[in-house]
Amino acid sequence: MTTLEQIGGMRDQLEDIRHWRDALSDVMLTISSQALDLTGIRGTTDRIPGGDALAMLGPWAPDADHGDDLPHPEQIMREWVEQIHGERLGSWEEHWRWHWDQTPRILASPWADAWQADITALWWRLAKLTGNAPKAEPDIMAGAEELQRNAARVPNGAMLTLREADQFAPGIENRVKRDRNAERDRARRKHRDPLYRCEPDGPRYKVADLRRHYAFPALAMEAETV
Repeated sequence: MTTLEQIGGMRDQLEDIRHWRDALSDVMLTISSQALDLTGIRGTTDRIPGGDALAMLGPWAPDADHGDDLPHPEQIMREWVEQIHGERLGSWEEHWRWHWDQTPRILASPWADAWQADITALWWRLAKLTGNAPKAEPDIMAGAEELQRNAARVPNGAMLTLREADQFAPGIENRVKRDRNAERDRARRKHRDPLYRCEPDGPRYKVADLRRHYAFPALAMEAETV
């Protein structure tokens, strides 16, 4: 079931995308450091900001066989409108507004996961290019407390290892491991396959699943203090 929190979260990302796209021209010639990415999703590898900003405002190949690891704002907005709505609209603003208006319906549709992944990838790339990306790993100016304060801003579509998730929610790594070990024991005693509450995709877990099953980040931190 789609929640108001999910709808609000994706609409917040869409609002950020609209504002940050307008700021791309300001970073066209800017060379700046970029934060280490922990999401493991398309469109988050580091590049020269000016070059990416120019590319994101330029044309793309709609008939390409595969992406170039760089989400184009207009491409993503237009192609998803065509995929779900069946026809393209007019301007960038019209495509963007369609996504904002239709967010509840999209999240309740079979396209939800793929749509969220593309929007989140675009959000991360624009956030990094415009200097708005949340810090994903401690540096000289950012400690553990800052990561935990930013935990609520990690997108639902982000993919984290348990060790990475533990930086945002101390204790969640042990909680997940204990849960999975207990489930393995129950499954062995009952002679059945384990029924994990939160199945990883390779070595990474989807943040939405960690929130759903382990109340990432609040419950993990509270559990370690009681």
